[in-house]
Amino acid sequence: KRVHLENSLVLVTGASAGIGRELALLLTSRGADVILVARTASALEEVAETINGRGWGGRAYPYACDCSNEVEVDSMMKKIRDIAEGLGPDILVNCAGQGRWDFLDQLTDSEIKSAIDAPVMAAALLSRAVITDMMRKGGGIIMNVQSPACSTSWAGATAYISARWALRGLTTALRADLQKSNVLVQEIILPGVASDYWKHNPGSKEKIPWLSRYL
Repeated sequence: KRVHLENSLVLVTGASAGIGRELALLLTSRGADVILVARTASALEEVAETINGRGWGGRAYPYACDCSNEVEVDSMMKKIRDIAEGLGPDILVNCAGQGRWDFLDQLTDSEIKSAIDAPVMAAALLSRAVITDMMRKGGGIIMNVQSPACSTSWAGATAYISARWALRGLTTALRADLQKSNVLVQEIILPGVASDYWKHNPGSKEKIPWLSRYL
């Protein structure tokens, strides 16, 4: 089934800032309604106000949710189905991610867990939540937004790189699971972009000198 952006419903995680925010702006400009998902409600409200204040294009619906938490994901999906005639989104964009770049012995337990939870657990739980609805609709798209770390390694970013490789594994395995359906599982690898990550994690760029050419 071909999915058209106009009048489609798209769920975008990590939508409060960076790539997720820009994707939400682009998708709504093409006529899609977008469910904005991140953990910070106030930031999501600002993005929704920007989109809905334009007076044209698709609408934005903000939902604060920790997508690595099964209970929160289930609760959010019930609310989404209320505005989607009992079905979930046509397109899922897994864009959430975080993780401090450092050597493994310099990371706390919670830092290791959060580096893995944001991209991998969130993508797994959300993908599981939308698959049945997409198949009932006749098709859909699951898009995982990746970084170059999913296919290479460098010193001083152990948890982050591990999570990105795990997300690539999830992508390829889920694609195999759904190969006989009309649910497409895709991956897009983006170079470094200007975002608040670098401000909140000083010194990260210096760990991989070759990355500087992309920033």
